Amino acid sequence: MGKRYFCDYCQRSFVDDIVSRKKHLSGVLHIRQKKEYYALNRDLRTLIAEEREKELCRRYRFQGDCPFGLQCAYTHYSEEELASFERIVREEDEKRSRLPSIKEWLTKKANNQRKANLLDNIPPNVFATSQDLTLPPSLRFPTLEQMQSFTPSEWG
Repeated sequence: MGKRYFCDYCQRSFVDDIVSRKKHLSGVLHIRQKKEYYALNRDLRTLIAEEREKELCRRYRFQGDCPFGLQCAYTHYSEEELASFERIVREEDEKRSRLPSIKEWLTKKANNQRKANLLDNIPPNVFATSQDLTLPPSLRFPTLEQMQSFTPSEWG
């Protein structure tokens, strides 16, 4: 049996040849499923822009359900929901655009320097004192002298 192609949008598989794949990718079901997938995974800014252009769905408003789902030409979001989405986008933009104050920047720099100093204070021969002599030579940590005298041409 030949290879099979699995479509993540439609959750189905079929024989992987050019004719079958073209037929599937141009099919109405696949196009609808792909559009639905991208509609569910769009960012808030795009969602707000697209939904603000639409009118409110009367079926969804009165019955609480719409048979068209994501394919509906009208919006299923209320004004309050769209306003809360806009507030979230605005807060995210403010976080991104806000520069740290001098005090915050200096504190962060001091913390980074402290971390670097901690790494610099590690003695170079820290492993040499805790060598397990029962290990074979290939598994023992090298001493500082061995590391300094090592030349890469000796690998082999």
